[in-house]
Amino acid sequence: SITLKIPLEEKYLPNITAQVDLVGAAERQSDGNAAVPAAVGEASRRPDGSARRTPDSQRDAGVTLAKRPAFATGNINLPISTASRKLIVSADPVDKTLAPGGETKVNVEVKDYRGEPVANSEVAIIVVDESVLALSRYVIGDPMDTFYTARGTGTTDYHLRKDVLLGNPEDVKAPPPPPSNANFAMDAVSEISASGRAVSNAPPKPSARKLERDRGAKDEAERDDRQEQAPDTPINLRQNFNALALFSPTVRTDSSGRAVLNIKLPDNLTRYRITAVAVDSGKRFGKYESNITAKQPLMVRPSAPRFMNFGDKIDLPVVVQNQTDKDMLVDVAIRATNARLGTTTPSAEAAATPPLKGGELGKRVLVKANDRAEVRFPVSADKAGTARFQIAVTSGKYNDAAEISLPVWTPATTEAFATYGTTDQNGAIIQPVTTPGDVYPQFGGLEVTTSSTQLQELTDAFVYLYRYPYECSEQISSRMISIAALRDVLTAFKAKEMPTEAEIKANFEKDIRILQSRQRDDGSFGLWKRDRERYEYPFLTIHVAHALALAKAKGYKVPDGMIDKTKPYLKNVEKHFDEWYAHSPEVRWTISAYALYIRDLMGDKDVAKTKKLLAEATIEKMPFESLGWILSVLANDPNSTAEVQAILHFLNNRTTETAATANFVTNYGDGAWLIMYSNRRADGVLLEALIKVRNADTPVRNDDGGADKSVRVPNDLTPKLVRGLLDH
Repeated sequence: SITLKIPLEEKYLPNITAQVDLVGAAERQSDGNAAVPAAVGEASRRPDGSARRTPDSQRDAGVTLAKRPAFATGNINLPISTASRKLIVSADPVDKTLAPGGETKVNVEVKDYRGEPVANSEVAIIVVDESVLALSRYVIGDPMDTFYTARGTGTTDYHLRKDVLLGNPEDVKAPPPPPSNANFAMDAVSEISASGRAVSNAPPKPSARKLERDRGAKDEAERDDRQEQAPDTPINLRQNFNALALFSPTVRTDSSGRAVLNIKLPDNLTRYRITAVAVDSGKRFGKYESNITAKQPLMVRPSAPRFMNFGDKIDLPVVVQNQTDKDMLVDVAIRATNARLGTTTPSAEAAATPPLKGGELGKRVLVKANDRAEVRFPVSADKAGTARFQIAVTSGKYNDAAEISLPVWTPATTEAFATYGTTDQNGAIIQPVTTPGDVYPQFGGLEVTTSSTQLQELTDAFVYLYRYPYECSEQISSRMISIAALRDVLTAFKAKEMPTEAEIKANFEKDIRILQSRQRDDGSFGLWKRDRERYEYPFLTIHVAHALALAKAKGYKVPDGMIDKTKPYLKNVEKHFDEWYAHSPEVRWTISAYALYIRDLMGDKDVAKTKKLLAEATIEKMPFESLGWILSVLANDPNSTAEVQAILHFLNNRTTETAATANFVTNYGDGAWLIMYSNRRADGVLLEALIKVRNADTPVRNDDGGADKSVRVPNDLTPKLVRGLLDH
């Protein structure tokens, strides 16, 4: 054996790992693990370590065998005490209990591990309402655990012995088959569930004797009330309910390692947690926690909701707490601004006690010793704004008061009623207007606007889309596509909320920057961020490319690198289909058709792939949206007349029409979410395709299948699609 001496230096904190590797030689062993002479023994060991016998001919001939190689390794973790780096901190209030809003001092002291004072150390003091911290079980971490966390070895060992094979014919034999999984069984884990007897939480019904005792206690409390009646003095009103009582991050200790802080508590009735975290020269750390409680003999706690809506009616709960050893007969009074105190059916407890003068403005309640009682006041919100409530309680010489405020919002939902029309031959139109019966007269109004274009009907929809608050990549792209398409007519919209051209341009540039930050190296886009997400949407990348191509065509500044990155992705979009797309060929066809449409939009028309996709899916099975994108690609191709005629013939026979509107309905089943499907989008895609076909002057076969006669696209189908889209 040998002893290695390792110096444990301060720079090694908090631990080091010592590892020893040995390499040597050992006598070969027989099957019985006994050492054999050099002339008789094993030829070798197999790679898996099992013994391999030496052939009898070698043993009989007395062949001398070399020693076998041997190695060993071992390691040990050597923890080094961090006691020298620990600061002993204390931060205790002079008064452990205060009244709400009271003031006291917090004495801070910092010592090292030897008990010597630490001068000029920096201490952060935080005093927070314990109940707020308890909601999330939040605890400020000890910096010692953060800065002196045990370290791993940081190294990896590689051994070559497993790669060394000895030349022996037995080694090249086929290994035996592995054992079947059926031979292994999982141990069953039994669960032991504890059962208990159900206990009812409902209090027992009071007996006649108990009621008599309660009345006696009540009379006694009233006598004490009269004997201890205090002069008519104002009640201290509690208004500051801040959960944070103190935050002082840079308190410096003096030469004796001490510091003193003044603290004034808010008006809460609660326990506060005092946390002190100390650091000295960046190497020594410490932490300490203590408590301070704010309470008084008689306390009132309003438990109002966080907000009210205009027209709401609520019961405002008020908890009265008695922290003395005697029962109290407590008078509770309330007043409010911007809220109306109403009348409701009183609770059983409130009905048992006589109300104060003023009816619903006050109640009298008996609060048992060291107990609490709840009183409810009916409140209704008649005006929007801020409602304020003052609640006061008094019982003899004890009293308390609290003030709270909460916002009263306007109605949570609003309804806008709009109608559109055109003037008749006489230049006038009559539109009767009836006020809905379930509206608040304080809100809303009537607004009439006129315009010389039917696209005025899109004003409300455009303003809604422009101010849409959510910004995933699909939503941003859809907004960009709409704005780019409407750019030439936006000036005709004279609505009050219509943004200016400068605002639209600035918003457009911001949207492009957001999309640029979400583009990956392969050209794809994330839904919310650049990193890979749980679901990947090839449709999304095509949709963003659509927005970028339209934006560039309309003169907006789009980085060329963004569009160039998407081109290889669009060309081979089928490579990005995963298992989610396996069971929905309609979704795959739609995505591929969309990619072909965008490539055509970028000047990369691929007629051959488009026709191949159409032949694979067939016109009858391909969704309407896909047919619209394919029709747009083939509309201007002189060699695709037959395909265009076949698609138009199919669409004419599948249109859902009324006297004024037309639309197409497609069902993608469970795969619709992969392409974020909407019937409106299908109608829009087909509308654009039909316009392209009309401009290309493409003939169409008659419904009877005659090839010698041809007709144009029906004149009324395009305006009917427009009307249907506007109505939706």
